[in-house]
Amino acid sequence: MTAQVGVLVNARAHAIDLEAVRQIAGARIVVTSEASQVRDALHSLGALDVVAVVGGDGTASSVASALCDLHAASGVRLPAFAPIGGGTMNTVAKNFGVPARARPLENLRRLLSRPLATRDQLVLRVNEIHGFLFGAAMGARFLEAYYRASTPGPLSALSLAATTAVSCAIGGAHARALFDPVPLELDLDGEALDEPRSARLICAGSIEDVGLGIRLLPQARASAKSFQLIASSLATPTLALQLPSLFWGGRLRGTPHFDWVGQRAELRFSRAEPYTLDGELYTSDRVLIEAGPILRVPVWS
Repeated sequence: MTAQVGVLVNARAHAIDLEAVRQIAGARIVVTSEASQVRDALHSLGALDVVAVVGGDGTASSVASALCDLHAASGVRLPAFAPIGGGTMNTVAKNFGVPARARPLENLRRLLSRPLATRDQLVLRVNEIHGFLFGAAMGARFLEAYYRASTPGPLSALSLAATTAVSCAIGGAHARALFDPVPLELDLDGEALDEPRSARLICAGSIEDVGLGIRLLPQARASAKSFQLIASSLATPTLALQLPSLFWGGRLRGTPHFDWVGQRAELRFSRAEPYTLDGELYTSDRVLIEAGPILRVPVWS
């Protein structure tokens, strides 16, 4: 029996030929240009076995969030969630094993040509929005700097990461600005912690790779129902020296550094701070991160 695959396309996706997508996908395609259109788009596709998402991390997060909301509202069995790339970074898709060097259209052809096995993937619920990768303090500031680049993309991100690493190693002004500590109160699984009281680097996720192959959260999928959170105040030279090991799934070491796996984290800041979820920027003085629903994602290997 042929799987019913619907294709949701972000009209603003990076270098995507919509006509080529239509030729491959046929009738089961819907094009959106705003996150607010995603839920109606999913309804218009009807009953599906798989929803393929052509777009970047923000598009993937919007579709995942809409699927989770639909499940909460109706309890219906959800289609498999298959981001295939099309953005500037595609961090979410790469974490799911989508071939990084293949073009989105090639990934779409493969997805449509034969059924792929699926596995379970936890989704985070962050202040009522769903996604996979959360960052605050340095993580949000890095993204703000990245979006200021004239041509955001992998080369700009690599250049910014290299500049940051060098600045960390020498204690430069760029690193000091990115890693300025944020006052923090932290509750984990309902327990208020006395430490840490501040952090330079805050990251949580149900996926390991935070971008550019940096596997900052190697325990993110240690359990199908939990996520990993780190809140680190390690000195910037210490962070820079450990960067190479993160490409191989090593864990940050040293103090002061907090590393945890669980199901519910509440972060309270002394003032509204920027944070990011799957590449989108938000601002709040309180962030609640919870283990959310489970989506099925294709196994690409």
